[in-house]
Amino acid sequence: MEDYMEIKERYDTMLNVVRFSKRLQLPVEVTNEYLEERQHFNKLRVNAEKSIISNALSTNTTSNILKMDDNWCGILFLDDKNNLKFKTEPIPEDSLRFIQRDPSIQGHITRKELEVLLLGLPDSAYLNWYKEQIKEKAVRYLRENGHRVDTDLLTVPKVDIDRCDWPVSPTSHSGENYAIRVLGVDQVSAKKYYRQHSDHIDQTLVDMYNTSEFIWQDDRAEYYVTLQNVILVVSNNSIVTLYPKDLGWGQEIDRTIILMQIAKLSKLREKLFTKEAAVSKDLKEIEENLDTVSADILELQEKLSQAIMYMDSLESTKVELLKGVNIVKQKLETESNKIFKKTKI
Repeated sequence: MEDYMEIKERYDTMLNVVRFSKRLQLPVEVTNEYLEERQHFNKLRVNAEKSIISNALSTNTTSNILKMDDNWCGILFLDDKNNLKFKTEPIPEDSLRFIQRDPSIQGHITRKELEVLLLGLPDSAYLNWYKEQIKEKAVRYLRENGHRVDTDLLTVPKVDIDRCDWPVSPTSHSGENYAIRVLGVDQVSAKKYYRQHSDHIDQTLVDMYNTSEFIWQDDRAEYYVTLQNVILVVSNNSIVTLYPKDLGWGQEIDRTIILMQIAKLSKLREKLFTKEAAVSKDLKEIEENLDTVSADILELQEKLSQAIMYMDSLESTKVELLKGVNIVKQKLETESNKIFKKTKI
């Protein structure tokens, strides 16, 4: 059981490594390498589960629950195709009675029944802790393999930022853009103009930021709208660029439209978070099933390869046997021709 839990932990870690590598946009060949490692551990996991199921069937177990360690329980259940399957869950001792049954008397629990029963159990604090530990191990694994991991890129924060703790400074790029887009300086002269007036422009940008309103945040930057309806783009405590929003209705109406659009975006983003949370469990199950099918395909390919090798061996043996027969047959024909003349009948 300890071996299985160790394999599960390695598999869960690689599952997160693959997800994070995609989110961090690592090279495709690197992600594929981690994907192969994940599939390797999934194959070990699937084989271990098959062994557990086989052992449970051969010993005629009187319980559908197997104790894996102090926190995890293994549950035997029937899938939609009536095949016996196995999954692990951190179920508190006092909640086991809701799920436990004797298969020899009551039959095995079905997947749908198990899902309903698990939903009725209280949230597991240990499971949340385990997930965080696995994420930390995945981040550590990526860093040990030479990748720079900004954990802020792995999740999109949903909270505002405290300006007092995060003072900003303008970049030369944002200063030049201010000269071009707000003051109307031509693009050719913008760099020189900014160098000559950098102190004043930088202070103006900081003042604009300090009186601006936070409106949006994604995995790249935070966005603020100033009193003059200028959008400031802030990343890593720097104002990296800006652009005025002139919708043609005057400053006050334009600002109202901007804030209404941001409110609409906020609602859609919240809807997205809710939707992602709702499907995350199903997506994880699909990913695990895809890994299982991949492992089964590899196993079948291996068996097919062995069968082809065996067939080739049989064909070779057949050729050798017929070769011996043909030699004797030719000798018989040669000797026969010495006595009998070939005639048409």
